[in-house]
Amino acid sequence: MNQNRKQNILTVEELADLLRVEKGTIYKLVKAHKIPAFKIGRVWRFNFEEVSLWMRNATISDSPEMNVGVSTRHSGSDGEGASYAYAAAGRNGSH
Repeated sequence: MNQNRKQNILTVEELADLLRVEKGTIYKLVKAHKIPAFKIGRVWRFNFEEVSLWMRNATISDSPEMNVGVSTRHSGSDGEGASYAYAAAGRNGSH
């Protein structure tokens, strides 16, 4: 796999470290569909570019999770075992 593509995909731990929050906060954001994520089997992964877009578009709100309010635009499955949820404002979930 191309090293750049590999670095573009983050684990829960890597994302928590990047955002300087606990892993539990990341799981809460995923559960609430407030952060762009996809699931391969039972493991959550995050596309760095999608998370960067989410951070740029995040707004302050009354949300207890990181004080960001971003509405879910699309979620589902690709039919091959990978689930995904897009929560970036202004995105329609298309690839």
